[in-house]
Amino acid sequence: MHSISPYLIRSYNSNASTNDKYFSLNRVGQKDVLLLLNDFISENSKAPDDEPSEEFLNNDNLNKQVYYFSDVSFDAQKRTIHGWFNVGQYGTASDILRIETGDLAYRKTTKDADMTRHFFKFNLPVDVSRGICIFHTNRGHGIKTLFSDLFSIYFRQKTSSNIQFKPMSYEKALQKWADANVKEIRVKGFKGISDVADKLNGMGNNDINIVIKSNRGAAFGLFKQYTEQDTEQQKLVEMLEPLGVKTQTVLEINGKRRVFNIGHDEDNSICQIDVDDEVTLIDGIPILSSMNTWVDDILKEYIDQLYPQPQEPS
Repeated sequence: MHSISPYLIRSYNSNASTNDKYFSLNRVGQKDVLLLLNDFISENSKAPDDEPSEEFLNNDNLNKQVYYFSDVSFDAQKRTIHGWFNVGQYGTASDILRIETGDLAYRKTTKDADMTRHFFKFNLPVDVSRGICIFHTNRGHGIKTLFSDLFSIYFRQKTSSNIQFKPMSYEKALQKWADANVKEIRVKGFKGISDVADKLNGMGNNDINIVIKSNRGAAFGLFKQYTEQDTEQQKLVEMLEPLGVKTQTVLEINGKRRVFNIGHDEDNSICQIDVDDEVTLIDGIPILSSMNTWVDDILKEYIDQLYPQPQEPS
């Protein structure tokens, strides 16, 4: 239901005299990208207790969207900014039903928008040309395109340069986890064996997930074996994939767990990491502090790859 995707953020410098053709992110002309992000987000923020207004500042009539930022934390020393990007769609009327009874709870009009919270985080160290941003996807709906479209216009106005958001691939995400033990295999959206799925659906279960756990102290092999050809693990993926919407592995290294999609998504250029049980949810939405702590762990893995520390002489 919840996942995150990491992106590189950078700005091309056509006048660069070095091999690196991108600006240092704290010096795009006279501007610091982190401060521009903070200004942009601040200008488009709305506190929970703000009085409603007929002139909603962030109203995209073309795409029938409203959006605003909230609960934003800016840390100039750590050079990070994170919070919620709230996005809603309007323009289509619908009935909202109470699932316990099927009764009408609310009639949504074309002027109403169901707002969904999406987590975001930027990490832009000093004197580097590539920063990292994390965008949250909720039930298949993401915010990267909307955010990048909006901020790109703002960035261009302030710097006369362009900003780029480049997906970070699975390859980088998997480097640390290639030799991790697979402790669990999940088939999300289970749809076969058909008669079993039909019986479960008939009992009121509309979202069926199958979880296969290894015996205590054992594992289902190493994660890299699930992407290699002609391994027993890869054959298992081929067998499980048609049975559901998504096949996943739960990995473990030194007590840390991570959930990765496998199968038909393994060559996807966009890395999606599913939010796991370390993140606390209330009413189906992650708690901001819990989400931020979990994302920080993932960010550190990417930071270690992008900005490796020089080795001490032996």
